[in-house]
Order: sequence, then structure tokens, then C-alpha cells
Amino acid sequence: MEKNNIVPNRVTYGLVIAQYCNEKDIESATDILEKMKAQGMSINESIFVSFIKGYMRAGDMEGVKNMQNIMREDLQPGVDTYSTLLCGYAERGDIVGIRETLSKAAEEEVIFYPSHLMEAICELADHGHQQHISELLDLIQGMDYINRDAYIYVQQLVSKGHHDVAYKLFRCMVPTEKSESSGGKFFIRSLVKHKVPVKTVLKYLHEMAADGLTSETSVGVTEFSQIADCDPEYSLQCIEAMKEHEFDIRPHYFWPLVRHYEKLDNKTGLYDVLKKAEGLLPRVTEYAEVLLMALPTLTKLEGSIEGLISNFKDSGISEDVTQNVFVMDLIKNRNFSKAAEYVLSIERAVPVLLRQVSYLAKEEDIDALIQFLDSASRNSKNPRACIELNGHVTRDLIKDPKLSNEAIESFLSSMCEKKLHITRFHADNIQSQLAKKDVSPNILQMIDTLVAFDQDKTGSFDFNALKIKSTDELEDLNTDSPTNMVRLALLDKYCSEKNVDKAIETSTLLESQGFILKPVTLRQLGVLMATEKQDLEATLKYKQQLETNFPDFKAYFILILHIANLQMKEGQFDDALALIRDHIDAKSSDSSELNRNPEYMRLSKNIMAQCVGQGHQRSTDMLSTLYDSGYIVPGAGTLLTEYIKGAMERDDPDSVVSAVEFSSSNYKKVPIVNGCIRYLTKKEDPDKLQKVIDLSRGIVEDDHILECLLFSLVEFGKVNQARKLIEAPGMSNVNSKLAEACDRLIRYGHIENVEKLVTATRGVSVIDRELMLFQLVKAHARMKDTDKMKDVLVQFDEESVTPRARTLRYMAKVLESNGQDVPFQVPQVEGQTSEEVKKAMDCLEKGDMEALESIQASAEDKAVFLCDLGARLHERKRMQHMFKLFNHLGMTGDVESLIALRNVNYQYNLGRSVKQNLFKAYIATNKSAEVLEYLRDNLSEAEHYVTEKAIAQLAETDSNQLSVLEEILVAAASRQSGLHAINDLWSHYIVSNHGNKADQLMDKCPSMLRSFKVLTACRYAVKHNKIEILTNLVDQLRNNNQKTQAYVYGCLIELHCNNSDYKEAVSVYHLCKQDGVASSMLKVERLKQLETLLKENDQSVPWEVS
Repeated sequence: MEKNNIVPNRVTYGLVIAQYCNEKDIESATDILEKMKAQGMSINESIFVSFIKGYMRAGDMEGVKNMQNIMREDLQPGVDTYSTLLCGYAERGDIVGIRETLSKAAEEEVIFYPSHLMEAICELADHGHQQHISELLDLIQGMDYINRDAYIYVQQLVSKGHHDVAYKLFRCMVPTEKSESSGGKFFIRSLVKHKVPVKTVLKYLHEMAADGLTSETSVGVTEFSQIADCDPEYSLQCIEAMKEHEFDIRPHYFWPLVRHYEKLDNKTGLYDVLKKAEGLLPRVTEYAEVLLMALPTLTKLEGSIEGLISNFKDSGISEDVTQNVFVMDLIKNRNFSKAAEYVLSIERAVPVLLRQVSYLAKEEDIDALIQFLDSASRNSKNPRACIELNGHVTRDLIKDPKLSNEAIESFLSSMCEKKLHITRFHADNIQSQLAKKDVSPNILQMIDTLVAFDQDKTGSFDFNALKIKSTDELEDLNTDSPTNMVRLALLDKYCSEKNVDKAIETSTLLESQGFILKPVTLRQLGVLMATEKQDLEATLKYKQQLETNFPDFKAYFILILHIANLQMKEGQFDDALALIRDHIDAKSSDSSELNRNPEYMRLSKNIMAQCVGQGHQRSTDMLSTLYDSGYIVPGAGTLLTEYIKGAMERDDPDSVVSAVEFSSSNYKKVPIVNGCIRYLTKKEDPDKLQKVIDLSRGIVEDDHILECLLFSLVEFGKVNQARKLIEAPGMSNVNSKLAEACDRLIRYGHIENVEKLVTATRGVSVIDRELMLFQLVKAHARMKDTDKMKDVLVQFDEESVTPRARTLRYMAKVLESNGQDVPFQVPQVEGQTSEEVKKAMDCLEKGDMEALESIQASAEDKAVFLCDLGARLHERKRMQHMFKLFNHLGMTGDVESLIALRNVNYQYNLGRSVKQNLFKAYIATNKSAEVLEYLRDNLSEAEHYVTEKAIAQLAETDSNQLSVLEEILVAAASRQSGLHAINDLWSHYIVSNHGNKADQLMDKCPSMLRSFKVLTACRYAVKHNKIEILTNLVDQLRNNNQKTQAYVYGCLIELHCNNSDYKEAVSVYHLCKQDGVASSMLKVERLKQLETLLKENDQSVPWEVS
């Protein structure tokens, strides 16, 4: 640079020093430092940090101390300095140095982020000093917002093989309602991604369950299916381990394996996978799905169907299933005639495997379709399944709006001729569809002819048809031809409509004929008696009947809660408690029911509300029992609130303290802390009040606790104590909180307490005295006591406090509304607008920027004029005009004016807009190095200055500076700021086809995943047909949240559909499912687009069309 007469700036020198220090070349780094001093450049903290790192790596601890002493002559060490020291000592395993660094930082009020301690933990683990890690983990557990950093560092530790350390850090993460299961999933995903031995993964799964991090070890196990298809051996190990530990195995777990061997044309591997899948998948339909996926490749490799059948047999794969899969393949390709011939030649047809025929057939396939259904019926050993298959096919075929009446009649006639029956349920569904068409009575009659059985013999078929009828229709049917099936359908209707009398009458009639009611019906009847009749005895009868007839039935906790509510109303607390406990002991809860039914919570809340008169211990017993049921999430705030409210309603301060202690120690929650503080303040019990405050700290924010205490002291007239609280350090926004407290007192008419508070706070330095006197003015105005309100003016004079204009205007308005003279000069509203400013505002209104520039040029002081213009626009809330002004100044490169505007305090997003346009102005005037140097010294500002458009502008005008910007943004992100800005840079790399730079950026700054910005990249890719961008995103986001993955997959499907490439679109769909993203998360429009494309190309749809 010097040879080319290019003068390095401070940023360049800093980079060179950092590199020398990394290489332990302190001498060369010192030479550069001397050059900087010779040129009069200021030395910032980052330079000293580089030297400290260099001395640390060279093992020169004396040099480290000397550098700190030199630094303190000009600068106060910040968090970067202390973080570097912490990591340096960690690398050496110097626990004494770590403790001293932490202590010194605390003395100087330097606050560490969780990431700083986690970085030190990584250093300890990397260099074999695990014995010191627990000390730092203890510190992390006491910090806020640790989860976002822990996600990153857990993955780093796993990738380096420090599994136990990673698990301990994972254990430090704070569980939230949304993240408990996803947290476990994240940890398991990290292990699997790095191919940790399966036994180790399972060990941690069971540890998670034992530690209570999740209710079942299956959380995260499905991440086994996320393994890259390049390691089939590990993938199979994972799937087999899942089966061994009784986890559900799904067909898509095998898709990567099938695809892997397909790419290699490895038929031996394919046969092995298919054999494994047969033993691991629980249902034949799921196994058939895997077999069907592999069939085309195997057929190609074997050269003939006969060879394929022979090899299937030699591999030990079930011949029964494979034969039906060949039929499925023929159906998939809409070769119904050949499928009909082949289905007769196989040993037996399995109708459930052939159901896809129902949504593939078209009008031109009717003859072949009839032939196929006839063949399947004749060669099946399950007539009922064939009837179901016939019904599905008939229903889906008639659904086609293009099907002519002649075709419908021809099809049904052939069905009748071949005696291909359907169920009553399907018949009713088909007739309702045909009602929308103009069809002949003959067609409707044929539908009835096809029904397999008459009404008295249909079993479950008739009941499905009856369920869709109305109550009136069922009652008419019961009058004309009464059957027990009709009565059962009526009983369901009566229960759902809460018609208790008719429900009891119908159930009694059924029971008198020896009919045993279903457990669900008995549960419904019991709930009805509890809710509509409040009849405890009758409700208990149904519970007893249910338990006697169906001892294995579990799902009636709702009935237990209703009975307990009735018992509580009748004062039978012990019976209610015993009832719930007995049910818990006898019936283990279904985890899928956990907190799913809001009725559980409502009834449990009612039970707790009725515990008021039972005393503290009995209330605690009931609360614990409800949580132990397994149907209510332990620590649910609704029940804890009722529990603590009950203690206050009993008017027992000891119970209140005990309830708060129980809640905080067991569930880390203190609901209605404001109510507890208010209650104990009113009871004038300072010891118990202090106890509640101490219990709440660490759970409830200190500022909120102080605010509640302040309001309570003011409300109950303890103004001197309120003054002491205000004077003590720790409370923020004290004036706004006092104003809010006064507003509350005024609203409830406690004017005397307002007067006491105003008097008590006199002379407190942090109090806005004018604001307090204004509260007194409002209080007297509320009581319409204008004389006392005017006396406050005297108090203003006595205390030498000048009333603000808004106070005088308020008083004037009150006096005028009461018909009184105003004894003082009323100040006018500020903001008189000059003619030049008015003209400028008109220019912005019209968008005439040339005229605006002319007015600006003629102003005596351009910066003052613009600040005045900005103030007037801000005052009138003309935000769009302000954005327009800032954008114009940025485009024209008016750096000076924007710097002046930057120093004005704005609301909303205006301040950020000024800075963003200032950044663009620097670039427009070829001064990007200056603004980058500013951002390097003020990393927290990067988030406010840098936008994606500005990055594109910088790349176009001075691309060499992009690397400098990247370094700054990475440094900012490491301090938990600038994440949006670094995402903008990543997006720029993506859309400008610099995928390698985007990958490198993510490696440098994994924290960007917290606010990953994919929307811009996806929209750009779709608009410009950039498939490679979306493909790259799929790979990068595989460990991100599923909602984001689904969005990217949807865009990729859309692009392939736009290009009419249905094969690639279907491949993406399967890849999406393989990655564990449910098809329901994809946009319906994308699936419809793919479905249309497949049908246009006579291809099957890979999901069931609804």
C-alpha cells in the first residue's frame, strides 16, 4: 500500500496488528502501533485486545499485565478486554486468573453476556480443563437470555466431541412453554448431525427423561431420520435403535437410504434396506410405500419382472406384499387393464394396498376399472375391505365434475351387474353429491341397490350414515322403523344437544333391552347429569357403571373433575381429593391429552376456587394432586393464581407467604405478585411483605416488584415509606411510575393520598417536582374544587417551580369550563412555522424536491433550517414526509445535513431512517471508509446504519470495502447486536450468486441463525428463477425451524412447477417430508399447483387428495 502511495487508515492498521498478534509476532505488531501513534491516530480498545491475545498466546503473562496498565492510561477496559482475558486464562486452565478477571470486571461494573462465558467454557473443554467448567456453568445459570447463545455453543461443543459438556450447557438453558420439546429435539439433532454413536445418543435421551426435561424420551428421536443419505449404515443403526426402544418408525425414514442406493445403482443395498424396512415398519401399507418407491429402479436393474420377483423371494421379502405392490405400480401408471389381469394371477389381493385407484381413474378408464374391481373382489379373502374399496372408487369417480351422466349410469350399471357392493355410508355420501347434479331417478335407485346389506344387518356402516342425519330425521326414522342403531344415533344427538331428559329416556330403553352402552356414551351421560342437573348421586352411578363395564377405559378424567366439583360444592373435600387420587392411581394419563382440553383447566380452577375455606395445607394437597393427574401442566399459572388468591381471601398472611413460597420453590412462578404485595401492605406486616419480595426476586423483575410496592404504599397512604423507596437506588422511570400511581388514586377519588404523596416527595432530587404539582392540579380538578386548584399556583411560587405550558393550559381550560376568569397569561402552543418551512412542507407534500433544494440553498443556516423543518413535520406527525426528506438527503449525498438531523431525538423509526440514509450518503460521496471507521468504533450502531440496499450500493461503488463491512458486522453480532445487518449482508451474497461467501459468513457468525432472513432471498429466487439459491438455502436451513424450512421448500416447488419440471417438484416434496417437515406446513397453493401439473402430465399425486 505504501509503495502505491495509499495511506492505510486505522481499520487497516488494526487488521494487520490483529494478524501479527495471532501469529505471536508481538514485535511486528508493536512496530505498526508506533506508526499509528506517529500519524496521530487514536488507539481504540480493539487494538489493545489484539495485543492481549498475542501476549496470552505467547505465554507472556507479564506482557498481558503491562498492556492492561498502558491501556488504563487512556481507556477503561470494556467487555471485549475482559472476555479476551477470560478466554486466555481458560486456554491455560488458570482458574485463579478466571476468578480474578470475573471479580475485577464486577468491580468495574463490566457486564458479561452469556456468550462470553460460553466461549471460555469452549476453551476449557478444547484444552482438557473440564474440571473448571462447572464454576462457569453456575454463573451462566444466573444470567438472563442464555438460550440464544446456548443453541450455538452446544452445537460447537458437540462438533468437537465434548458431548458431556454440551449436555451440561444444554441443561442450563431456561425451559419455556414453547421450547421444552424443541430444546430436546435441538440437542438430539446436534448429536445425530455429527454422527455421535447411537448408544451415546440414546444415553442422553434417557438422561433427559430422567432429569425431567421431557415427559417421554421420544422427544427429538425422529431426528434420526434427518441423517444425510451418505451414511446408510449409521442411518440404519439409528432406525433399529428407535425400534428397539419402542419408538414409532415411519416410511420416510427409509427414503434417504433408498435414494442413496438408487444413485449408486446398488440393488444389493436396496434389497437389504427393503428387508430391514419389512421388519421395522409396523403396518403393511407403510412397508408397501417404501417398496413402491424402490420398484422402478429395481425393475430397471433386474431387467424383467420375473427376475425381480425371484430376487424378492431370495431376499426373504414377503411375496404377498410384493405382488400387491406390482399391482400398485400398474395402478400408479393408470394401466388398469393390466392391473386387472395381474391381480387375478397373484395369491391374494389386499384391498387396502390398492386404494390409490380411487383418485387416479378417469371416465375413459371405466371399463378397465370395473374389470379391476371385479378381479380384486374375486381374489381377496376380505370381502368387507373390498366393499370399502368399491365405495371409495365409486365416490371419488363420481366426484369428477367432468363425468357425464351417461358415464355415471354405465359405471353403476356395471357395478350392479358384477355385484360390486358399497357401504351405506358411501351410498349416502354419493347420493348427496349426485343431488348437486341433474341425474335420473334410475341412477339414485342403482346406488341403493349397490348397498351391501339392509338396515338391520349393516353394523358400523349404517351407524356412519345415521350420524350425519339431523335429530328430527332420526326421530322420524325411529317412529317408522325403530332399531337400536337408530336409538344409539339419537342418544348421541341428545347428549351433544344437552337434552338430558330425552338422553336418559333413550339410554334407559336401550339398557332395558340388554344393550351395553359405549364408554364414551356413559361418560357423556355422567357429564350431562353433573352440568345440567347437578345430581351428584346420578353422576356417580354413571362413573361406577363405566368402571365396572369397561375397566380398561381411561379417558374419563373430565367426568372425575365434574364429580369433584359437585363434591366440593356439598362440602365433601376429602371425598373429592380421594376421588382424584384414586383415579390417578388406577389410570395412567395419556400424554397426548396433557393440557389439550381447556375444560380440564376450567374445572380444576373451579375446584381450587372452592378450596378457600379448607386451609393452606388442604389447598396445597388439592393443587399438587391436580398437577399429579398428568392432564394439567405442572405449574400452570391459572391454578397457582387461584391457590394464592384463596390464601388472601382466607385473610391469612401466613398462608399467603406459604403459598408464594410453595409456588416459587416448586414451579419458579409467582403469579399476582402485585396482589400479594398490596394485601400485605394493607395488613401492615413488613416482615411477611419482605419475605414475599425476597421469594419473588429472580422470578419477577425487580423493577416490577418495586413498582408494585410503590403503588401499594401510595394507595394505603404510606407516603413516607414511598419516599424512602423512591430515594433508594434501583427503580427506573420513577417519575412516570409516580404519575401513574397518582392517576390511579385520582381515578378512585383518593385525593388526600395524592396530597400526602406530593408533600412527601418534596426535595427528592430525582423527582420532577413540576410533574408532581401537576398531579395535584388534576386531583383538585377531578373533584371540581377550583379554589384548591388555584392554591397550587401559590405552591408553585413558594417552591420556586415554574409551571409548564401544558399545566397552565390545563388549568385555564378547567377554569373556563366552570365559567371562571383565568388569573394568568395562557401560553400559546409552541411551533410557530416560518414561511420558508411552510414552503418546504408544501414541496414535500407535492414531491417537488427541486423546489425544496432551492429553498434549502437560500436558507441562512442550512442545518438549522432542516432541523426546524424536521421538528415541524414531527410535531404534525407527517412521518411519510420525513422519510421522504431523509431519503432525498441520502440520495444526494448530503452528509452534513443528515449529521445535524441525527442529533435530534425522534420517535418511531425516524432516528434509524436518518442513520440509514446517512450511511447511503457517505457511500454516494465516496466516503465509505469514514462511516466504516465510525461503525468499527461504535459496533452497537451497525444495526441502525446498515441495510440491504446500502450493502448493494456499497458493492457497486466500492466493492473492496465489503470485506471491511463484513468484519465489522461479525464483530457486532458477537456482541448480540447487528444481527439484522449481518443477515442483510448474507442476503446480498445469496442474491448476487456468492453462495460460498454466504456459507463462510454463516460459519463466522452462527448467531445469525437467531434472526435468519430468508424471505428476501426466496422472493428474489422465485422472481429471477434462481433455483441454485433455494437449493443452497435448503442445505443451510436443515437445522433451522420447520416453518422456515417449509417456506423455502414451497418456493422451490413453485419454481419447478413454473418450469413445468414435475419430476424435480415431486423430488423436492419427498425431500421435504424426509427432512421431517409435514406437508400440512406447505402452502395449499403450492400443493394445488403441483397437483395440477401432475394431472396435466398423467402422473399420480404423492398425497391423498381431499
